[in-house]
Amino acid sequence: QIDREIDTFTVKLDRKYKGLMDQSRSYFFYRTITYVGKPHKDYVNTREFYGKLDVAAFNKSVDNSLNIARSSSAFIDSVIDSTKMEKLSQAQYQIGFHEKINVSFACLVLFFVGAPLGAIIRKGGMGMPVVMAVMFFLAFFIFTETFKTLAVEGVMEAWLGMWMPLFIFLPIGFFLTYKAAKDSALFDMDAYLAPFKKLFGKKNK
Repeated sequence: QIDREIDTFTVKLDRKYKGLMDQSRSYFFYRTITYVGKPHKDYVNTREFYGKLDVAAFNKSVDNSLNIARSSSAFIDSVIDSTKMEKLSQAQYQIGFHEKINVSFACLVLFFVGAPLGAIIRKGGMGMPVVMAVMFFLAFFIFTETFKTLAVEGVMEAWLGMWMPLFIFLPIGFFLTYKAAKDSALFDMDAYLAPFKKLFGKKNK
């Protein structure tokens, strides 16, 4: 159903672009050609063309050009505004499509991130691993909302915006799982401070 809605928005956008093209060819360009009388096959110097006109014809020509420009600008602005709304709705459907799929993978990725923390963090009891897991979850949530906003605004494709947080956290999950399997003291500050303690201890002796 979501895929059909996305196709519907694609068809609507194609119709709007085609309408703008037809309007440009059949209305704006046609009015200019009609006023001139016939299309010029050879190069026409604009300064010389307007220089040969009398004051009344010159003013009429300028007014006609301004009217065509205003009409073109107003029509193009209306198409831009309507296509923005269509693209926004289409992006929201695309985001919803990928969101329904990647939420299952997000559970697996966050499991590989959170589960190893209990084995890696050896101090602080159960409280510290829980705190670190919550911090990773908040970071994942912030990344998800940030990339989702970029996708809605059209900065990046919807699929990339929704899957990018998983692409970022998946290597982190594998890394933490690998460290837990190797019984690494990744978050043990004493392991990092031990070389400095030995160094300063030797100096004190």
